[in-house]
Order: sequence, then C-alpha cells, then structure tokens
Amino acid sequence: MYELKIQREFLEKLSPDGKKWLARAMVGALVVDKMLDVSEMPYMKEALNIVAENNEEKQALLQAAKTREIPLINNLEVDREAAGAFFYYLVELIAADGKVKHSEVTYLTMICGKLGFPPETAKTALRWSRDLVKLNQERQLMIAALKELRPIYA
Repeated sequence: MYELKIQREFLEKLSPDGKKWLARAMVGALVVDKMLDVSEMPYMKEALNIVAENNEEKQALLQAAKTREIPLINNLEVDREAAGAFFYYLVELIAADGKVKHSEVTYLTMICGKLGFPPETAKTALRWSRDLVKLNQERQLMIAALKELRPIYA
C-alpha cells in the first residue's frame, strides 16, 4: 500500500553520474542480504528507471540483482548537495521491510564512507531507522486493530 518513491523533480536535477551512483547504491541495498524479495521489486524497478537512458548500466544492475552481488560503488564526487538525501533514502529503503539485518548495517556504514560522511553518521541514521521500523510496526498494528472496529458514524 505504501511505497518509498524518489520525486521526479529531484532526479531531474542529478547528473548522469549521480543517477548511476544512486541506482547502484539502491541495488546494493536490495541485495546485500543475498535476497531480493517480491516486496522489494518496486525499488528495483525504480533503480532501473533512474538509469533508463543508459542500457549498459541497466544490464549491469539487472545482472547484480540476478547474482545478488553488490555493484561497485565509488566515492560520490558529484551532486554533493544530494548526498544527505541519498543516504537517508537508502536507510529508509533498508528499513522498508521492517527489519535491519547485520549485513545491511555493514552496507550502510560502507555507504556512509562512500558519501564522505563521518562514521558516526551511520550510527545516527541506524538509530533513526530502528525508530522508523518501530513506528511502522505500530502503524501496522493500529491498522489491523481499526479493521476490527465497528463503525460509529458522527
């Protein structure tokens, strides 16, 4: 029902190299646990759409997903003004399934370094993601409970 999406206007401002970096980091986040769940397919599709003009890159990302290998990710040297947004999007992407695995923690720490952020940034973001996971779980419980309520119209 809910989907984490990147705004088109944001993507349009990115350089081709920035788009490539983000798409690779997204695919890495999706396969770091060596699984690609059906619920993660919209994010995979979004990563492919980010590099839609670059068929070679699209094929490389598809291959990485197929083999569950993290694509090579270099330091982000372009689109520096978007680095924080990239990082928190990846944190949300990892937390989207309601779990944060050890491999994902390690991946986010590596991404933090590739973005040029100090290591404590990863710890702060992971604490935020744990809070986000808890809030999402509470939301799901509330939605389930609301299904059981008898309507009272005012």
